[in-house]
Amino acid sequence: MNLTQLISKVEVVKVVGDINIEIEKVIFSSKEKCKNALFVCLVGTNTDGHDFVLEALSNGAVAIVCQKELDIDIPQIIVRNTRRTLAVLSANFWGNPAEKLKLIGVTGTNGKTSTTMIIRQICLENNCGVGVIGTLGYHINKQSFDCDLTTPDPFKLHEIFKQMMNAGVKVVAMEVSAHAIALEKIYGLKFEIGILTNITQDHLDFFKTMEKYASTKIDFLKSNQIKTLVLNSDDSYFSQFKENYFISYGISNPAECFAMEIALNLKGSSFIANILDNVMKIKTKLCGYFNIYNILAAATAALLLGFSTKSVEKALRKIGRVDGRFNIIETSKGNVVIDFAHTPDGLENILKNIKQLSMNEKIITVFGCGGNRDALKRPIMGKIADRYSDVIILTSDNPRFENPDLISDDILQGIENKDKCLRENDRKKAIKKAIEMLNGNEVVVVCGKGGEKYQDINGVLSPYDDIKVVKNIVKVLNL
Repeated sequence: MNLTQLISKVEVVKVVGDINIEIEKVIFSSKEKCKNALFVCLVGTNTDGHDFVLEALSNGAVAIVCQKELDIDIPQIIVRNTRRTLAVLSANFWGNPAEKLKLIGVTGTNGKTSTTMIIRQICLENNCGVGVIGTLGYHINKQSFDCDLTTPDPFKLHEIFKQMMNAGVKVVAMEVSAHAIALEKIYGLKFEIGILTNITQDHLDFFKTMEKYASTKIDFLKSNQIKTLVLNSDDSYFSQFKENYFISYGISNPAECFAMEIALNLKGSSFIANILDNVMKIKTKLCGYFNIYNILAAATAALLLGFSTKSVEKALRKIGRVDGRFNIIETSKGNVVIDFAHTPDGLENILKNIKQLSMNEKIITVFGCGGNRDALKRPIMGKIADRYSDVIILTSDNPRFENPDLISDDILQGIENKDKCLRENDRKKAIKKAIEMLNGNEVVVVCGKGGEKYQDINGVLSPYDDIKVVKNIVKVLNL
């Protein structure tokens, strides 16, 4: 695409040099090798893209987008905000495909993945072309693809939108992470519906305070990017939206969309849902109170999109467990539950629900915390595990560049009864140790990684899958 066309809708401060040139890709990493690329100088917390222009040029860039004029003989597009400009350029490069899609943005600390996947099932049941973007990669109708980030970087994100549009997708349910909002990845996108699942502690390594983390999500939801808001009335931040128009869903507090006559067990859930005065009898394989919230949010979005109550009921009866979310593997000596819970709220939700659903069975919890991330939540999660578990096995999650022993030390600070706690850094061995403890009156709960297909140790991503590991151990132990 010609650079003069590419900068359409960009708020340009100044143009330096001849920009009547062809651009084959928009990049922001100076290390990426690409012929005829446009390099966007992003200003980060620790690095500044303006310092790496020469490296970008050596790798094929032929022009730059920057926030200040540089003393270099190359076409320059000077703007006030390169992050926002990257989003606009990416949309322009791929032909602004998002404008032809109905976007549903799901934000919150927990529940984003399950909510988007429930929406996907409802759309598929209605033969509506659907796309999903999130932690489990991205999905185009019935096909699935890997993706490194919950919310991809703008150039990749709009490329995905283009693929979806070409495949006949009409509705896209995407997870909108707090990082994506803060880093302007979704700048310029218009959402038909914005859903808030909940706001609890996470990512304080990046945001520093809960106030900053929460306000990032709240400001997005209150922005003119969203047409209709769907909010959890039971969330502690719900009161922040009193001046906005919204549709509420909940269980405990008054809401326009609510559940009653709830019955739960480890095989699934059933309840009566009233969604905007449409009554549905819901029966699903999804377990736990937290999934009732996810279902209410997804069903509310579905009815707002025009789907019938009957088709929503039918879809929810068919939906299976979401990959890595409350997955249950049965053995002859007890159940093993695998869940993505990696925050205090997520861990409490899964353990509290299992405690309620498994009656008198003992809980053996296997978990760790990610390295080089919010360390403040570690002792909090230790305290939660201590409250609900009979045995705790601390292990590695994604230690990244931290010492797993030091991560476990942090978690251990919150565990009062240390006699119930074991440590095994090798995650496979820790899970095997837990499963070997099953004797007919226990439940093993493996938390933290869920559906992830890798483990990050010292910057090396090695293939790893909790579900496969558990199934293999069960097979080897002949359970």
